Amino acid sequence: MESLQSWLNDRLLTLGLSAHTADIVEAIILMILLLIIILIIDIISRAIIRKISSSIASSSKTKFDDLLISNRLPRRVAHIIPLLLAYEAIPFILKSFPYYSEIALKILQLYGIILTLWIIRALLNSVKDYLKIKPRYKDKPIDSFIQVFMIFAW
Repeated sequence: MESLQSWLNDRLLTLGLSAHTADIVEAIILMILLLIIILIIDIISRAIIRKISSSIASSSKTKFDDLLISNRLPRRVAHIIPLLLAYEAIPFILKSFPYYSEIALKILQLYGIILTLWIIRALLNSVKDYLKIKPRYKDKPIDSFIQVFMIFAW
């Protein structure tokens, strides 16, 4: 990553840009490349996790894994990989701009929290749907229990 940054910065300086302008253009170019890489990895990881989870669900006899898929748990989990990549790459890309690096990292942390809550919600909704299938729990207030857990999570 650092060799790409130095190579790009050298090319921008040879084009006659000032050092500060070269740093800005370098950061913009690397952020665009990072976004493209993240989108590609997100698509690939979703496809792989979807394929694995579908094959597991089709080969098992339980309904719970089908409910996990219908509540989009594998899709939510697939977003973790691009998030971690972005979280690791941002400090290198924005090393010349520590203030903006901190802001970007805070935004990624916020997204990580929201993603975690989405995963918990998908898991709890799967549990709720599974328990509603069971005759023993048909008369129990499962929705209320799940709502309490979600309020606690939020």
